[in-house]
Amino acid sequence: MNTFDDAVREWVSGAMSCYISDLSALTHEQLAASPAGHGRAAYDYSYEVAVVNDRIAQRMSGIEPEPWPFEGWMVCPDEYRDPEKISARVADSLEKILAAWDGLSAEDRMKPIETQNGTQYPVGMMHFASMHTMYHGGQLNLVQAMAGDLEVHWS
Repeated sequence: MNTFDDAVREWVSGAMSCYISDLSALTHEQLAASPAGHGRAAYDYSYEVAVVNDRIAQRMSGIEPEPWPFEGWMVCPDEYRDPEKISARVADSLEKILAAWDGLSAEDRMKPIETQNGTQYPVGMMHFASMHTMYHGGQLNLVQAMAGDLEVHWS
């Protein structure tokens, strides 16, 4: 790999490390709580991170994902409403993206991929995956702070 490819890979692996560290610092009660009674629970947006990452990995692997299966905000299935299970689910989805990136040749990393949202490139998909993961990581930090936990868990 070259320096650019390594940096792109680090976007996702770094986001994964931060997200999983923050996710692991929360209790089941914190992950299940709906802030102010109407905010999304951390389980729900963590599951969203995993589903979106899976779809990105599929596209980069040349697989067309199934149609988007949700209307409105995604809700985490009961089977993942456990801190260890949701952490494993998110980590697995990020590992799939890294494997898809690693499986692309230098030439394929520059080829456009058609999506329902227009033409995308693998590097843009990697950027979006890291940005989306860190965006929701910020929400995890807010849940931690609201519970009095001001520690940086991923430094």
